[in-house]
Amino acid sequence: MKKAEAGEAVNVSEEIVKLTNNVISQMMLSIRCSGTKGEAKEARNLVHEVTRIFGEFNVSDFILMCRSLDLQGFGKRIEDIHERYDGLLEKIITNREELRKKKPEAERTCEDDMKDFLDILLDILEDNNSDMKLTRDHVKALVLDFLTAATDSSATAIEWALAELINNPTVLKKAQEEIDEVVGEHRIVEESDWSKSSIHPNHHKGNTPSPPSDSHDP
Repeated sequence: MKKAEAGEAVNVSEEIVKLTNNVISQMMLSIRCSGTKGEAKEARNLVHEVTRIFGEFNVSDFILMCRSLDLQGFGKRIEDIHERYDGLLEKIITNREELRKKKPEAERTCEDDMKDFLDILLDILEDNNSDMKLTRDHVKALVLDFLTAATDSSATAIEWALAELINNPTVLKKAQEEIDEVVGEHRIVEESDWSKSSIHPNHHKGNTPSPPSDSHDP
């Protein structure tokens, strides 16, 4: 918003990743990963490093005799990321457990009480009668999977949608006009604006929009 007002260039891809990272981490851990301090910065860095190492070429995957040599240092990097990630998640989980202990049981079981993904996992972990058995390592692994996979795939989908809009000026103009009408020019889009949008399901009376007639390979 500030850059738009100042007429400065914006790295859209980078901002989309921050957005999706914030949404996912807020739902899962009730923290914003695009912050600049403490847990937020460390979580963002770890997600970035995990995503990057997944996509890097590893010669040991193709030459069997090199698997035990760790020529590119992947083993050391993976171990370092694991230790840092485990320490971060352990701190977050421990803090949440202490917070849950301070909260009365009646509040914790209230249906109206807002819970994030970590709360739900800890409920299962602490319930000895639950049909699903989770360990602390299960909780950490699930959080890692969701943070890394959901951030990257969601950001890619949004970026492709924006690219499609740019390639279709008529549709882009219609979208811009609707945002100006519903949101205005002096604030960013909020979740409550969705219900006022013409693409909201309630405005179509059950009609399902058709998928795009053309497709584009990445």
